[in-house]
Amino acid sequence: MKRYILAGIIFWALCSHARGAAVREVNLEGLCRSAGVIFWGVCASVETQDEALVYRFTAHRMLKGASADTVTLRMHKAASMYARAPGFAEGQEVVLFLHPPSDRGYSSPVGFGQGVFMIASNGSGERTAVNERGNSRLFTGMNMEKLCPGAAFPGIRQCSLAGSGALRHQEFMELIRKLIMEIDRGARP
Repeated sequence: MKRYILAGIIFWALCSHARGAAVREVNLEGLCRSAGVIFWGVCASVETQDEALVYRFTAHRMLKGASADTVTLRMHKAASMYARAPGFAEGQEVVLFLHPPSDRGYSSPVGFGQGVFMIASNGSGERTAVNERGNSRLFTGMNMEKLCPGAAFPGIRQCSLAGSGALRHQEFMELIRKLIMEIDRGARP
């Protein structure tokens, strides 16, 4: 009996640790550094296979990773259910930050919902990008004066000062591109 109780405690501790790691806060620089693939696109299809949920996206613009017209995301069913990984629907427009695929071909968004930005139009028709946390703390610990000098990226600067809020889609895409260039140069953005 003691063996079962001990096994249960160990299992609970491991699961609690894994769940905590799955939702660790990541800023935009961390998303860019950890992602193997970053793109803007639309979910074209959703398929269930034996152990995987398979999402195919039509890529409008690749920001990191090999150039492609289509990006396929394979998430293990059990991992996606346990870790609250986001799901996608056909026609959904997103900017995704994806981990490099595992040896078995599975991947997930970096920071789960933190690495999934829904693209939508606001009331004035402006296209915006927002993750599941409302972009909360997305710029924490980043040198925004260096990244957005002067009048560059006014919407980004406003969001960073407020600590959250929708980002202008075009500005967001340009900031990601700039961050990736800085990281590739070995600079600390």
